[in-house]
Amino acid sequence: MASINFLPQRTAKLHYKFTYPNFSFLDKENNLWIGIENGLYNFFNLTIEEYNFNLGAPDNIWSIVEDKAGTMWLGSYGNGLFTMDKNEQLEHIDFSSALLGNKKTANKLIYMGSTTYHQYNTMYIATSNGVAEFVNGKYIRISGTPGCLYAYFDKQTNEIMYSGMDTVSQRRGLFTGMGKRQKFYPFEKGFPICIVRDGNNKVRVGAFRGSGWLENGKLIADTAKREYTGVVSMALDNKNRLWKATEKGIYVELLNGEEYRVARQQLTGAYTSLAVYNNKYIVVGGVNGFAIIDIRTSVDYDNLAVVNIGHDGGFTGLESGQNGICIDSEGYVWLTTALNVLKFRPDDIVKNHFHYTPLPRISAIAYSTDNTHWRSHFFLDGEVKIAYDNKFFRIDYIANSISAPKSLRFRYRLVGLSDKWSEPVYTKSVNYTNMRSGKYRFEVQSSLNGIVWSDIVQSPDIIITVPFYLRPIAFLFYLLVIIALSVFFTKTYTKQKQQRKIEELSRKQLQNELQLNTLRSKIIPHFTKNVLSAIGHFAMTDKLKAGHFISVFSKFSSLTLANADKNYVALSVELEYIEKYLELEKMRFGDRFSYEIIVAADVNANIKIPTMTLHTYCDNAIRHGLIPKPGKGNLHILVEKRSNVTIVTVEDDGIGRKRSNELGTHGNGQGLLLVQSQIDFYNLNNAEKMRHRITDLFDKESNSTGTRIELYIPDNYLFN
Repeated sequence: MASINFLPQRTAKLHYKFTYPNFSFLDKENNLWIGIENGLYNFFNLTIEEYNFNLGAPDNIWSIVEDKAGTMWLGSYGNGLFTMDKNEQLEHIDFSSALLGNKKTANKLIYMGSTTYHQYNTMYIATSNGVAEFVNGKYIRISGTPGCLYAYFDKQTNEIMYSGMDTVSQRRGLFTGMGKRQKFYPFEKGFPICIVRDGNNKVRVGAFRGSGWLENGKLIADTAKREYTGVVSMALDNKNRLWKATEKGIYVELLNGEEYRVARQQLTGAYTSLAVYNNKYIVVGGVNGFAIIDIRTSVDYDNLAVVNIGHDGGFTGLESGQNGICIDSEGYVWLTTALNVLKFRPDDIVKNHFHYTPLPRISAIAYSTDNTHWRSHFFLDGEVKIAYDNKFFRIDYIANSISAPKSLRFRYRLVGLSDKWSEPVYTKSVNYTNMRSGKYRFEVQSSLNGIVWSDIVQSPDIIITVPFYLRPIAFLFYLLVIIALSVFFTKTYTKQKQQRKIEELSRKQLQNELQLNTLRSKIIPHFTKNVLSAIGHFAMTDKLKAGHFISVFSKFSSLTLANADKNYVALSVELEYIEKYLELEKMRFGDRFSYEIIVAADVNANIKIPTMTLHTYCDNAIRHGLIPKPGKGNLHILVEKRSNVTIVTVEDDGIGRKRSNELGTHGNGQGLLLVQSQIDFYNLNNAEKMRHRITDLFDKESNSTGTRIELYIPDNYLFN
């Protein structure tokens, strides 16, 4: 912090207040301390410059603005208007003759606020006698409205807006424009002390006793119930957020009207000035110092990173000036205070205050059985063992910061419970309840801004002992008991389950046998009747053919009787049986259909197949597909081997199932249902399942051209 003393002359001279330092040192936060005969000076990394002007009592600058040439215009509370060029040359501005004709009275004007419009190099400075207009550094005019506390240039209307008192009605309110364009809007809350256009393009006004907005030619007071009364300073950022300085702290209003208190724990007391800096920071001045709020980090407005600069951190004024902030073309912030003016770059202060992050220290680990009587472990070397009946334990930690003690925050985690860091907190202890037995390690970090964190400081291993009934030897005993009980119940259950399964399989097998016998009892007699009728016919017309018919039927009957008590037979037996059946049907119906049976050479003829499966397929094909067909039909039986499965295909070119349903020639489907029931039964004991698939055949015009049935029999399929 450099001190600059201005002598009463027009030229300024820089010098430090001390001459004979006794000692100096840098602390761990890189602040320079110098001791002299009459006190101790802290330079705080030389990031804040102090300007004292020796203007006389009261010795303070109330308003400050930079013109297009880079000259700073300084308005004092009662000692006149001054300029300071880039060479720090101080000059008094005398426009008393144009103003009042009385230099003494002009010098005693109170300068309360300032604004600038560089496009025309025009400046407006609020004084106790109205807003004064300067162009290219020359005085033009003054509004002559008493009580002008603030001036704001509205770029949308190209008009100056300022507070004041209407000399006719003696009412306080808002003026817009000067001369003939001047308009007055009375305000029940008193003199406006801040003016801004918000993100909804509405002119907003703040006063000591309230706030409001300009709408439809009236200045309307805000009647909403809020924590604060007055709004002293306002500014809008590039996200259309309206920031407010009040007697209760700093608030932000979003575009939708929602309002939040900013950093409630860190920004306390009254604030009198506020400005947006490069849309990165909000710089605010208060009664006990100033603060820089980082608005880039989070939308959690109560936990924004804040740098507080108080009397122990480089703030040397009594209090900040009302709306006394100016951001110059070089990126410096000029802050008016009672006694002096401070100049700094927010980036430098943020960097220096957050460059060093103090390392935290774990001060104690305490534990308790009842959350009332605590015992502490202070010597944190080696392991910390806590008996399992201590359901509560607490960890205390601490860190120190000289520059920004109120900004210090912590985050922690208990490894073994969670690897996730806690949210930043300002408290210096954490409690855990009902922790399970095990090994834990507490880790903590500190930060001054919530962005840069210190190295991790960790506790020794914290071991919560295991009770006897949870120790390995107890679990071994539990395990042996569980194993013994499991073996006993498993054997009992398995035996019962096997018995039920045997009974169920026996029941299903008996059911299938009964169903198969029932089907045979229906089909065979009916078929025999038809065959005998055909034999009788041929006995009257062709005795030779009748004799052949009887020979084939005898063989068919012999095969039927031989397999009557079997649920499955070899594929060769089933093929021989179906061949006799088709020969008889062919002799009955003559040229109505033809058939062929093809068996691939690599087919295992001994593979098993459910009894009467092919008979059911062929019977359905002849009765419901081929016989109703006009003209001659064809039936093809193909047995082939593919990979690990034998496929039996029965295909006809009859009328198809759809047409059969339409003609009413279809049966009741009992035969196919029985085949499916047999397949389901035998599939119970096989991982690879037997299945059959029925496909309706169509031509390109979607006309039915027959039916195909495919039976898939896996190798090594078990029937018993």
